[in-house]
Amino acid sequence: MRTSNGGFDIFIAKFANDGSYIDTVTFGGSSSEEVSDIEVDVDNNLLITGLFQNTVDFDPGAGVDTHVSNGDRDVYISKFDSNLDHQFAYTVGGSLRDRTDSIMAYSDGSFSVAGLFQGTVDFDSSPSEDELTSQGSYDIFISTFDTENQYKNTQTLSSSSFETISGGGVDANDNLYVA
Repeated sequence: MRTSNGGFDIFIAKFANDGSYIDTVTFGGSSSEEVSDIEVDVDNNLLITGLFQNTVDFDPGAGVDTHVSNGDRDVYISKFDSNLDHQFAYTVGGSLRDRTDSIMAYSDGSFSVAGLFQGTVDFDSSPSEDELTSQGSYDIFISTFDTENQYKNTQTLSSSSFETISGGGVDANDNLYVA
């Protein structure tokens, strides 16, 4: 049995191909965290994305990988190997509510996340900046990361109105689709 750190916590459960249970990891902070999507990359690593607020330790093991939200709700991306060992977490967000809806892996091990943001957000959490400002209530963002889990860039889809996104995928030629 697992105990919540606060509101809703994140869990990842692993099952064998015959349906038998293997293991579960959980993590979270004092508030509620959500998972929006999970993807398995070419190396059998798990990529998960969702939203969080306040302070969260994204490493469910003995290590510590603590991140603090910049505002209401922020976006996280977290990677685990096939043994459910934590590899890294990346968080981004502005002072308003941001969210992800889809994470998509490419054949070379790089990946993209797609979601919504409001206001001004620096999508590059390194000392460099990639600050973008929404044109309407919510704008769509698509952020891409390289094979070393490093931020590359963010594209936006915007208008003066409200945009929404439901999901995305990558085809056999590594073309990205969002809807």
